[in-house]
Amino acid sequence: MEEALPPMSPPDLLIRLILPVLLVTVLSGCASSGGSRSGKGGDTAEAVRLNIQLAQGYMQRGDDETALDRLQRAERLDPRSAEVQTLLGFLYERIRRPEQAERHYRRSVDLAPETGSVLNNYGSWLCRNGQAADSDRWFQRALDDPFYKTPESALLNAGACAVQAGSPERAETYFRRLLELRPDSAEALENLARLNFDKGNYLSARAFWQRREVLPVEDPVLLDLAARIEAALGNEEGARRYRQRLAAEHPDFAPAAPDSDSRP
Repeated sequence: MEEALPPMSPPDLLIRLILPVLLVTVLSGCASSGGSRSGKGGDTAEAVRLNIQLAQGYMQRGDDETALDRLQRAERLDPRSAEVQTLLGFLYERIRRPEQAERHYRRSVDLAPETGSVLNNYGSWLCRNGQAADSDRWFQRALDDPFYKTPESALLNAGACAVQAGSPERAETYFRRLLELRPDSAEALENLARLNFDKGNYLSARAFWQRREVLPVEDPVLLDLAARIEAALGNEEGARRYRQRLAAEHPDFAPAAPDSDSRP
């Protein structure tokens, strides 16, 4: 399974929406573990599993020191567990030890080079650490895994990293593929609305936004985007309604300044 952490709040819509997803790609269950592949006995495998579960619980409670101790025990029991290596990478990243984090993420890939979740985790690590362009091949390898249970996670991460790498066309391709898997993906719809708005494809931006709007909208940045789309299409009344809603629901939000090319 994969776990979510509290979201971050960078100002840009695409990055702000995607970072939580980049951070959630931590686990993928026993399929990513090298324990069974390394021939560990049943008692050892159970001990590894228990230590992993305890470590996850401690991390959820914010006790990273005890979580690290549990993961180090699991690693001693089974140094070939890709799942343990991934969790160690994640934990070291969380406590700001990037060199150790990278070592463990890379080790997980060496142990499970065809496991989609592991490849997705490593690509996400690269993207979060200034190597967005290099991360794409790892996402592609993740998507090549026919047994990967959550390819939508890799597609979402790949799209976000393509944006960071300055490749909006590639990002749009990933987000459209995500919609094929999950037509109600709020993240894909939001980002496709933004990408099309930035390209000046205002009608397409509106179409993606209208599909997104049927889902709950609690984000002021999204309402601001909706207002800008309507303004760009010359629908001042529609833009006014979104701005009124924005002011009523998020009185402290400062809307983005209108783009110089925000009209057809």
